[in-house]
Amino acid sequence: MKILFRRDQYQSLTAKTIFKLYAKIELENDERTILDKYDFDRAKLIAAVQPNLVRNAFIVCLAIASLVWMNLAWINTGLFLVGLTIAFAFTTFLYGIPFALMIGAFFGWLYYDRKRETIYVNEL
Repeated sequence: MKILFRRDQYQSLTAKTIFKLYAKIELENDERTILDKYDFDRAKLIAAVQPNLVRNAFIVCLAIASLVWMNLAWINTGLFLVGLTIAFAFTTFLYGIPFALMIGAFFGWLYYDRKRETIYVNEL
């Protein structure tokens, strides 16, 4: 049996260090028959299938965006007493919603980036 390893390291966009390890085994015929006999070919590292990951990241995005937008709207209601409501309401609608969506998209992407790198060992 020969075990071949290759490793890789790089930085993500969020300055998070990503490590990758690739492994490959080369088996001879008698080793292959033993693995097949005891059904060890199922023992491998697998990436977790997360069907709701994108949906959950989108929910995080919308929740954060709505919180940011509500805070911007709350700040503008305080300006109602000053009489600047129309000017600041326009800027909240025009600039506040895109700003809130950008902040929400960032946190949604951050959630997705942290949760997608799950690896499990398949049980025998």
